[in-house]
Amino acid sequence: MANRVWAITESSGTLEVHQEGTKYTTNGSLAIIHDEVEKLETVRVEKEEVHAEFVSRKKEIPTVFESIWSQGVPHEGLRLYLPPATKVRFYLDTYTERVDPCIKVLHLPTDSVSFLAYEDVSTRTSKAPSSLIFAMCYSVAASLSAEECERELGEDKRTLLQRYKLASQHSLRNEGLLRTRSISVLQAFVILLCSMPGNESEDMWPLSGMAVRIAQQMGLHRDGSHFALSPFAIEMRRRLWWQICYFDLIISERCGMECTTLDMKSDTNFPLNARDSDLSPTMQHPPEPCSEYTEVTCGLIYFESVRLLRRMKAGTGGPAEKERYIEEFADNITNTYLHPRNNKHCLFPVGTATFRFMLSKLWLFLYRPFRSFRRGLELPKATVDRLFVGCLECLEAWRTITADSRMARRSVLFRLPRLWHQLCYVVLQLCEGRNDDLAKRAWETVADVSLPPLDSVPDSTTALLLRPLHRLMAHAREMRTGAAPSDQAGKNLRSQEQTSCPTDNEATAERRNMDITPDFNFGDSTTPWLEWQAIWDELDRETMWGEA
Repeated sequence: MANRVWAITESSGTLEVHQEGTKYTTNGSLAIIHDEVEKLETVRVEKEEVHAEFVSRKKEIPTVFESIWSQGVPHEGLRLYLPPATKVRFYLDTYTERVDPCIKVLHLPTDSVSFLAYEDVSTRTSKAPSSLIFAMCYSVAASLSAEECERELGEDKRTLLQRYKLASQHSLRNEGLLRTRSISVLQAFVILLCSMPGNESEDMWPLSGMAVRIAQQMGLHRDGSHFALSPFAIEMRRRLWWQICYFDLIISERCGMECTTLDMKSDTNFPLNARDSDLSPTMQHPPEPCSEYTEVTCGLIYFESVRLLRRMKAGTGGPAEKERYIEEFADNITNTYLHPRNNKHCLFPVGTATFRFMLSKLWLFLYRPFRSFRRGLELPKATVDRLFVGCLECLEAWRTITADSRMARRSVLFRLPRLWHQLCYVVLQLCEGRNDDLAKRAWETVADVSLPPLDSVPDSTTALLLRPLHRLMAHAREMRTGAAPSDQAGKNLRSQEQTSCPTDNEATAERRNMDITPDFNFGDSTTPWLEWQAIWDELDRETMWGEA
């Protein structure tokens, strides 16, 4: 049956609501044309005939998506990619525990019913699997370690990832991703992108832009309250839009490209801090936001960082204004999401660690301590203390997670961020002779740090980045044990790496040629895009909000 338009709502734009989903345009011309056509009996024809002609024509037209990912296969063939019926519940339980808290785009009470249906043999043989099923399976395989894949699923992790990635690509193509109006299809695409490893960042950056454009086509950048949508639909659209914005930010920063969603005009509100159990497709009114930690809280902390960066980028003030913005951000996160009343929740440590990482990185960007260190300049003591405390608390928070057996099963997909900037600053302060209570805490934390061995890193850029950090850590441990340092002590560390980094003029010229921004990773980045320019030179670059 042909698409039926259920409603057309205008609010600084037009949202056309179909049975299959929504389509957004920025003016009311579509509504006018549609209304006029409906009144002209002479142009009416059988809907089935028009639809059949449209479908036939659409199949003949190649899409951009086909040039990026392989062409689709028949729905019947995709059944071969389904997980064994006996493992379907394991996949769902693992998704609920590991993936859902950090990629919160689904309403599990609703979507789990469709997923568990594939335990039934009759469903597996009669119902074509959707892209959402395969994307969820891919994310589960990505969250498991190689040993867990062998033990729980009886297969090699690489094989599982290849299978479910291929199945997701085929099913997304079959469902017409580029032209989709379906929330579930875009949810599948986003889950797939967010679960891919960091070494595919350059491939994912254009796909991230694709997700943004598809979301705009569906009107996700406009808050659903402007249109005739149900409270449940409004909430799911908000979750999906902000997850796309956050992913676009981190993938853009990994690749050193502009983040399009930071400059985009959007009035979509944050999703509610509400449990899935408080939401229902049939609800008439939205629930009251929770003051407790929920499944959405970790995502909301991510989304707050996106909103902060939008605010800082749009600001016209200097460092004092940006400092105030960061302080307001910290107070809001602490009082709203990470209040001590919530510390009993199993995911509270992850939210805390994520927040500490974001906050320390923001302070590093604002004050540029590595630039001062290289040039022999001294920052005010209050600033040094703020940076030291921020970086130390970040390292301590992630140390807590890695040492907590409750969190060990979740740490893979939460993708421990690269903490080398924070580690470097703390170690440099210790090597400079800092000796107070904070230094004692720092020595305990640094003693537990284990960097990847250089010979275990296949990527030459990563090895180049790690080499001076290994030397710095070795120097710090020698100082701690009282052994004679193998390198020059104290401030001579400033010149230790200068032979491997460009001069200020060269760095400026390179920055102009490459037009890149500093590494600002919230997620895993096993293959960093930024070539090594000495640890304390890496942050000596323009930030995304301009010169401080």
